[in-house]
Amino acid sequence: MLTLALLFSPVAHAQEVLPVERIRFYETGVAWFERAGNVQDTTRLPVPTSHLDDALKSLVVLGGDVDVGAITFPSSPGEDAARVSAGLDGNDRVSFDEALRALLGVDVVITGNKGTVRGALLDVEKLPNPPPPKDGPQTVLRPEFALTVLDEAGTLRRIDTQDIDAVKSDESAVTSRLDTAARTLSRTRAQAGSALGLQLAEGGDLALGYLTEAAVWRVSYRVLQGPSEATLQAWALIHNDTDEGWENIHVELANGEPDSFLYPLAAPRYAERPLETPDRYMSTVPQLAAETPDDMWTGSESYGSGGFGAVGHGYGGGGSSLSMGSVGSASIAAALKEAEPVQTPTQFVYRVARPLDLQPHHSALVPLVHQAVPTERAVTFTPHAREPRSGLWLENGTDRTLPAGVVSVLEAGGLAGEARLQRLKPDETQMLLIGNELDLEVDRSSTQDPFAYSQFSFRGGQVRLEGEQTHHSEFVVHNRSGRERSVWFAMELGPRAEVNKDVRTEIDPHRGWTYAIFDASAGDSTSAVAWSERSVQHHAAESLAADTYLELGESGVAEAVLMRAAAKQRDAIDDARAAQQEHEARRQRAESQLQGLRADLEAAAGGDGTTSLARRSAAVESELRQLAERDAAVQAEIDEAIAELYSILGGHMQQTAQMP
Repeated sequence: MLTLALLFSPVAHAQEVLPVERIRFYETGVAWFERAGNVQDTTRLPVPTSHLDDALKSLVVLGGDVDVGAITFPSSPGEDAARVSAGLDGNDRVSFDEALRALLGVDVVITGNKGTVRGALLDVEKLPNPPPPKDGPQTVLRPEFALTVLDEAGTLRRIDTQDIDAVKSDESAVTSRLDTAARTLSRTRAQAGSALGLQLAEGGDLALGYLTEAAVWRVSYRVLQGPSEATLQAWALIHNDTDEGWENIHVELANGEPDSFLYPLAAPRYAERPLETPDRYMSTVPQLAAETPDDMWTGSESYGSGGFGAVGHGYGGGGSSLSMGSVGSASIAAALKEAEPVQTPTQFVYRVARPLDLQPHHSALVPLVHQAVPTERAVTFTPHAREPRSGLWLENGTDRTLPAGVVSVLEAGGLAGEARLQRLKPDETQMLLIGNELDLEVDRSSTQDPFAYSQFSFRGGQVRLEGEQTHHSEFVVHNRSGRERSVWFAMELGPRAEVNKDVRTEIDPHRGWTYAIFDASAGDSTSAVAWSERSVQHHAAESLAADTYLELGESGVAEAVLMRAAAKQRDAIDDARAAQQEHEARRQRAESQLQGLRADLEAAAGGDGTTSLARRSAAVESELRQLAERDAAVQAEIDEAIAELYSILGGHMQQTAQMP
């Protein structure tokens, strides 16, 4: 079998690995690794090639008594650079003949059935396939090549690949470049093992930390709903997706999202420089090297030019409330060792209680929380819904922030439902909607009172009105469950809304809902809730209705006499605007009539009736002039009425300012 002996790498002696001591996982897909121990000059840090950039931009010495001279690693060139360095073309795959052509001009050793030949490889020629047989099965022939070699004796030799067993470069530098290209172009390059080597003057103790990509840690919850209390269990899922086993490591889980981005550092980079050339072009190839002047004259020559490759940088940039207490049920008496909470300025960190062992490419569930928490079962009607949802009102009665995750609610020896929990700080509450309720329905009706003004002001032509409006909702619950249920009606209220005091309410800030809570007895029952919502309105003074001015005066919000005067001016503005609209309609009719008369005049062209048409056209033109004059007078009347309205409202503001 013909082989191309390109890959050679001396096997390094075994190196010690600085062990992992602590890992902190983040929710942004990275993890902070800390390694510590006694190091020698052969100690290394096993970092996959794809993680080198992260490690290089974050690696820090945390402590120890050794003098770290440098941290080295195998260079990882880009694919283009590796191809150019090895003499390969730009194809995605490296074919056999392409690898052979990369050895052109290189001393090679060729072994085969005709012995061993040493010499310089001059050419690689693909041989034509023989014609297929006319009869018999068709076969796919592998390509064959002819190698032209200048051997050590200066003799040109032509050797077909069918007579060759192996071709090997006799120059170590060439083989090294091909070896680098083979590793760089490998599909598994990113997962290939790499290592950061430590250059130390002498051994000793050392602690290092660095950041790398890692699987995101996630959390899931279980609420064990008992007859008198509930227990919350939280479990975190972590993954060891490395090729290294973790032994006795301390695990921390950060509930936070620090920014972290990808930035290329590991691969050598070359800045593009401007090319300065002589004033007069001079070729690197003699003009007569391959053709005659006659060939040049006929334009057969073509010239090529080389270029510089720019390097880019990128960024990957129904029950009663349950109180806390000890777990009394024997079925859930076993306690879990909770993670220790640590609060930082920007994150909430869980420190897993016990050190962890985890094999490569294995995952683990680790306990975070195991505490009694206050809960309340509820039948929840979401806004505008007629059918209810089964809900669990959960309070974070722990001393730690609960990250977002999925929740399984277990009750009476089985599943009550599942939901998603949003991030919940201590003492915060949240409604978990965990299933459908089949035995309740509701009919809703609503009304609202007129808007009640409480404050009036005027400035810059704008009227500012503040007041409130009261809304009434009635709920008729059809309860076929045969027992009393706690029903929670969700309402989407604005920030200025306030529910009447005789109704219990709870607020779910994650959904922006306010719950009105009632006990619904078996059968049909009616409940009602009212809430007032304050609002601020802004109107142009001339657009506010006259009736509104009168209402402001009658309610005592503004001085009654001035508001009656403002309403009078407002009516005057409406009358003038109505007259203006009537004039506009008459103007449009007259312009249309005049356009028709002018068309008739043009058609008559001096014939009978021309004089009559001209008189009628003149009359219409006169009417248009009169309408324009009236429009100007009406607009002046409107402007005067608006100015008088502003004066009245301004007088009100002055009078209000002078009041004690």
